[in-house]
Parts: sequence; structure tokens; C-alpha cells
Amino acid sequence: FGGEYFPGRSCIMAAAGADDEKIPITLLSGFLGAGKTTLLREVLQNKGGAKVAVVVNDVAKVNIDSKLVRERTGGGKDGDLADCVELQNGCACCNASDELLEGILQLLRLSQRRGFKYDRIIIELSGVAEPKNIRREFVEAAEQGHVALDQAQLQTMITVVDSPSFVELYQSREDINERPDLCNEAGEEDVDSERKVVDLLVEQVECADCIVLNKKDVCVIEQMQALEQIVNTVNPNAKVLSCEWGKVPLNTVLGPPPTTSWVCNAD
Repeated sequence: FGGEYFPGRSCIMAAAGADDEKIPITLLSGFLGAGKTTLLREVLQNKGGAKVAVVVNDVAKVNIDSKLVRERTGGGKDGDLADCVELQNGCACCNASDELLEGILQLLRLSQRRGFKYDRIIIELSGVAEPKNIRREFVEAAEQGHVALDQAQLQTMITVVDSPSFVELYQSREDINERPDLCNEAGEEDVDSERKVVDLLVEQVECADCIVLNKKDVCVIEQMQALEQIVNTVNPNAKVLSCEWGKVPLNTVLGPPPTTSWVCNAD
């Protein structure tokens, strides 16, 4: 990829702001199959020397996504570090919120031992995760003085959308537990949730600084235009990007939000 899409570390740090002392955190939301891991892989493969840490949050007993990340990033030089913490105890908005913060703290301690500071921490949420609740967890933890948030802070919330299936899901009346394909990898336990698919989909779009409309290559122009109109209506403040295979400008994930991050500070 060229520099237009994947600028070097100096460009990323300049965009983030040299005076920022806390490590910025990016949250990746979206249903299973939307392309969160694909986007994450693109970032890790083309991050231009930026020091990135990853927290993979999944309901799986064996986290396939974190294995992918670990396979890609293991054994690199310090300048290409992308350390990964894997969560095993459910979605971060439920019983693993403490583990999520502990995972961040674990990464911070690791960076201190190695004598460097991460440029960014990326958290990939499970398909069933509720971004509004996770944002609330960060706000409450910061108010309570959690040690991890003395050194890091939530900065950007990104939602990855499966463009070909969005309208179908938006019109769906099904409960989440009726659509394991949106939340569970093969062999995982069923999700116990009575929320409607459309409710969680709308929350994912509402709670985003940036919305990535992935898989545009398998949609017709009219379909993408209709999709963009819907997401802009649901969240007129977010930046909307269309892409194929999770290929977005690197600064989308590693830089600050495109506008004032009202999302991270919202109630």
C-alpha cells in the first residue's frame, strides 16, 4: 500500500498530538463476519513502525482471532511490536470488564519493562459486545481512578459494517440469540441475549466516531448509496468510509477521531 493509505509512524504521532501523554485506545466494534479482524490485520501489516498493542475480546474458549494476530506479529523487532492480550471470560460489556482493564494494564506493564511506550492500543470487541456499555465502563473506571486509565484513555470508536447484509439486519425482527452467525465462531456456546439484532446494529452505528462500510466490492452502487444514507441518518456526526477487505487509511485506526470525539465522552 502507498503512503496515502499507510503513512509512517511520525505522521501518526503528529496527527495524534505530540503533547498527549496518555496512550490512545481504539475500539473496534461490529458483528462477526463484518471484517474487524481483516481490518486489524491490514493495520498490523502496514503500521509503518508504530508500536501497537492489541486486546482481542471474544466469547470463544479458544480465540482464533488472537492466534491470527499472534502469528502475524510474533518474533518481530522492537520497532514492529504488536503485543496481544487475549481475553477468555466473555464479552467486555458483561463479566469481563475487569479483565479488559487488567489486560490493558498488563500491556502497560509490558511496555514499561521493555522501556518504550505504545503509540496506540487497539481493542477488537466480540460480535455480541455492546459498545455503549463498554464506553460506560471506561468512563466509570476513569472516575474511580483505575490505574490503567492513568496511562491510557479511550479516544476512538470504530464500527465495521458488513455492507451486503446491513439492510437485511436493519429490517430484522430476530433476537441476537437467534442469529449465532453474527456473534459465535463455530463450536462456541450460544449467546444468551434477548436483544434484537437491529437494536445492537443501531447501537454499533450510533456509538462510532468512524463507520467502515466493508465489502463494498460485492455491493452495487445503489446498495452502497442506500447504506450510506441510513448510517448518516443514524449517526450524522461520524465519518463514513467505504472499503474492500478492510483497507482503510491507517490513520483511521491509529490516528485521532476525524472530528471532536463526542462519542467517547457521551453519557
